[in-house]
Amino acid sequence: MESVSPPEWLTRSKQALLKSQEWQEFQDQLTAAVDLHLTEVQLDNFRDLSEEAKRSLLQNALQSVHQGGSYARISARVSEIIAEHIHLNRKYHVDTMTTPEWASLQTQANAGLLHLLQKWPDLKSKLYRCFNIQLPQSLRRLVWSLYLENPQVKTKYLEKFRQNPESTMSLLDLEIVKNCDHLLQTEQTLQPLKTFSMTLQTSSSIIASDYMLALPFVYVTLATNPSTSLKVADTATTIEQFMTFMECRPVYMKESYTTEFEAVWTEFTDKVISRLGAADEDLLDM
Repeated sequence: MESVSPPEWLTRSKQALLKSQEWQEFQDQLTAAVDLHLTEVQLDNFRDLSEEAKRSLLQNALQSVHQGGSYARISARVSEIIAEHIHLNRKYHVDTMTTPEWASLQTQANAGLLHLLQKWPDLKSKLYRCFNIQLPQSLRRLVWSLYLENPQVKTKYLEKFRQNPESTMSLLDLEIVKNCDHLLQTEQTLQPLKTFSMTLQTSSSIIASDYMLALPFVYVTLATNPSTSLKVADTATTIEQFMTFMECRPVYMKESYTTEFEAVWTEFTDKVISRLGAADEDLLDM
């Protein structure tokens, strides 16, 4: 995926934050916390640590200042600065004034998020904040590339395609094509996919539900490929992500033919019922 430059509002927000008194105060407290943790592990220099140890120590230092007043003040200041510069960016760019304010803000926030995730992929763990929120296609594509990376699957497909393109077709290709054609004709939501075709490899018949699980991956791939044909690399990436997703699914998302399904499904439903009861007891009586 092509690198995304930082949006103007993000760069200006960073510059404004670095000049603020709140940042200086927070930086001083964080530095003191880092020095304290270095003393505890009997080290004199932060640079002596490995990259993993640096991240761990910084995380511990951040947790120690998290409850302090400087953290609350820097958080409030960050919110103010970002809101100010996003608003200014919208105000001075005529093209953004023709779209609803909420849509403009979302677009700018997504652009900033794309840049930050590409620069610091480890921040993907913070994406739980976006749970249950519809993500734009570009951001969804990046998130999947971070979480569903499996170079071996992609390399295997590309190598087989290079040697013999026909070898990448499924032994059950005719059955799969017929099922896909049927879905395209009967499902209204799939009408935009009628002009595209994509080959997925499988050694066994595809379960009906698996066709539907593949749809989000196909949609995202096609959203960034406006032509009716896909590049081999794009197809390989889609296969890589879909196969990785299918492999890493918890057992309760798989069909009941698996040996562990019953026990894991019971455990999962018990956990859901327990959490629902803790949140709203009346809900369990419905």
